[in-house]
Amino acid sequence: MLRTTVSILTLLLLVPVANADVVILRKGANKFQILGIKDKIGAVAINVQNVELFLDQSTGIIDREGYDGLDIRKNIKARTSKTYSWTQVARHFYSTEPDALLDGYDQRRLGNYAQANAAFREVLDDPGVREVFKPDAYFQMGFCYYSQGNVKAAIEHFSRWRWPNSRFTPEVKRFLAEIYTGRKQFITARDQYKKIAALPGIPPNWKYKAQLGNVKVDIAERKFAEAERTAKSIAAATNGKAELGDASVLAHVLQAEAILQAEEADRLPDAEALLLRAVNTPNVPDTTRAYLFTTLGDVQYKQGKLEDARFPYMRVVLMYPNEAGYVAHALLNAGQCFLDMSGRMDKTPEQATSDKYLINAMKLLAQCAGRYRGYDPARAAAKAYRAHKPRFDAIRAAEDKAGAGGSKGSKGKNPKSKAK
Repeated sequence: MLRTTVSILTLLLLVPVANADVVILRKGANKFQILGIKDKIGAVAINVQNVELFLDQSTGIIDREGYDGLDIRKNIKARTSKTYSWTQVARHFYSTEPDALLDGYDQRRLGNYAQANAAFREVLDDPGVREVFKPDAYFQMGFCYYSQGNVKAAIEHFSRWRWPNSRFTPEVKRFLAEIYTGRKQFITARDQYKKIAALPGIPPNWKYKAQLGNVKVDIAERKFAEAERTAKSIAAATNGKAELGDASVLAHVLQAEAILQAEEADRLPDAEALLLRAVNTPNVPDTTRAYLFTTLGDVQYKQGKLEDARFPYMRVVLMYPNEAGYVAHALLNAGQCFLDMSGRMDKTPEQATSDKYLINAMKLLAQCAGRYRGYDPARAAAKAYRAHKPRFDAIRAAEDKAGAGGSKGSKGKNPKSKAK
């Protein structure tokens, strides 16, 4: 099965007919579906007027199975069309992304946020770049401001958002809501979630996610019982529905989060069970999965399961490198797991293992502090690194001395001779 991400505006460049405005998937005789999206989403019928909103806020995935190809017509009633093969479509799409957009993503992954923003700005300022790519670049710029620790610039940037029908629109409002929640501006945060739910033709998955945003605000306001109750209700309503997988997993995570933040130690196993139940839910974006595994690590760590907790943390680091906020948190806490494990064995017959764990911890803390300077975990990681550096330096010095001694003692000798 071939799957490729495409956009209406991208595909329109393939069209030989001037001013073509509809892309149709052909499935059998007289059966049409617009760009891989259902003819209905919830109770809303998809038509030419609202297709861009649904296209842009969906995954944009085209599934080849059951389709003959892509018909591109001037309008939905036009009798003439041109059909393009899947190979042509994929090749065209992947050859038309602006280099500056790709450079920006590369720099962002490396934590070079100033360079990333310069690249994204280039996309916005270039009149030759198609409009379909500009909301993406603008959204990433706001993310980079936030990652640099410049929250004020991020708020101002996102407040000037000018693409109401973009798939990034609900993401922008959610991002703002989470910033306001962190600043304890709860009324303003709830207003952003209200705006998400009010977007015209917003898919049901996003309606639930807007409700779950209010659950996050409840947790921040320490209304834990109310938060858990609402999240549980949404989990029940979305459970087992493939198109609502993202909302379903978020609901499970927020139930667990409410239990964790309420510090109900006797209920932590229940929180862990909720998270483990959600792990295998399909069709869930990386951001939600990163949140899931980070929370799972937190719940296990809180129970003293250090050996277990380090695995979901490292899963975040290795599998979701673009989710910078969650990666920073995971690196810090994975490092803390190794610090605690080292502390348990320090000055015991297991000293060698203790030293090994400390070295692992320091590597993770250094990575967090060095790459994610705009995040709170980076500051905590730097502090922990400095606190344990004397012992770390002593371990390294002992290793260097032992290595030098071994090299000197074996000079000129066959290393295999002792084994004979």
